[in-house]
Amino acid sequence: MAIEIKGKDVNKYIKEKIDEILGELKEKNIVPTLATVRVGENPSDISYEKGAIKKFESLGLVVKSFVLPENIKTPVLTTMLQSLNIIDEINGILLFRPLPKHIDEEESVNAIAPEKDVDCMSEASLGKIYFNKESDFLPCTPAACLMALDYLGEEVAGKNCVIIGRSQVVGKPLSNMLLNRDATV
Repeated sequence: MAIEIKGKDVNKYIKEKIDEILGELKEKNIVPTLATVRVGENPSDISYEKGAIKKFESLGLVVKSFVLPENIKTPVLTTMLQSLNIIDEINGILLFRPLPKHIDEEESVNAIAPEKDVDCMSEASLGKIYFNKESDFLPCTPAACLMALDYLGEEVAGKNCVIIGRSQVVGKPLSNMLLNRDATV
């Protein structure tokens, strides 16, 4: 049986959930602050960054942007990311990818502390999903898929689910997140 999903309705549902979370944080005097880290002047990254900043600021949140030269070396980038990890006022770090080819992307992503890994791309963050451990962040597209299912009231436990694709960004994490809800993938 096919179910028609209207993006507008799911978006409203997700917005309500975000507002609930932000209300809880506001009661604790916490204003989420995102650090965006961009290497170079890739037009796609700049466009994505502008959109993220606009969305974050529309919610009354703070964004601190860090733009690094394209010729930066991996050790300098990882040191910078590690320094952001220890700044208490920064709640999340978003590293724009793909990185320039001379930078070790795996090493760079893994320099971000799991509790600040907004994209949930480090080995430690993905490991939390794999082992069904509580995580500060979930990969956004798989999380949105699950929120759409929640909105529809669809229980996946005991059901067979098919995922087309096996990317590290969507397919693999979504598979594990569905398994964590007792689905067969």
